[in-house]
Amino acid sequence: MSEKFYNLQKGAKVSADDFDQGKVAFLPMTLAQYRTYKSYPYRIARYSSFRWTCIKMPAINSKVKSTAVETSTLALSSRSKHPILALRFLKFLSADKKIQARLLEDSQGASVLTSVMNGPKTQALLAQGIKDDNALTAKNYAEIMDNATVTPKFRHYSNVMEKADYLVERALNEGDIDAQLSDIQEQLQVELEKE
Repeated sequence: MSEKFYNLQKGAKVSADDFDQGKVAFLPMTLAQYRTYKSYPYRIARYSSFRWTCIKMPAINSKVKSTAVETSTLALSSRSKHPILALRFLKFLSADKKIQARLLEDSQGASVLTSVMNGPKTQALLAQGIKDDNALTAKNYAEIMDNATVTPKFRHYSNVMEKADYLVERALNEGDIDAQLSDIQEQLQVELEKE
């Protein structure tokens, strides 16, 4: 499938600028980007010439989760001098509705609490500065999150992904992705075992 897409674009590199100029109709975007550029001052500066909305990422079938989600993780050290207090603090940060609502207001991310994301304040915040009916709604957000998968991360994740991108693109340029796929997998496995 990748080879077919690659051949369709004839080696052209598609960028966010192509989307900005209306040359590309689809752009994967983070919630932070959506919240930044959908609102009033940035929309006028960047996306005033066309209408757009937020949908879940397409997948090959309904069983495949295709929307990538990046998370912030909190952890408690085994060497903590005050483990009970630290645990109470972590629970407070992640389970308190007021804290989670404030996080939503003060950052471009989302709350881990469904009740906060479904609340009327969140709906008003998501629709802020948007005049049309294409605003991200709590219902749309829930549908997108139902189709979400957390991107795996490990210490050298970026390096392995860069190497994978390079090897796959090289194989696509050479026109023999099927022949090189096994070798690519072996090279990446070696990288992963270095962990």
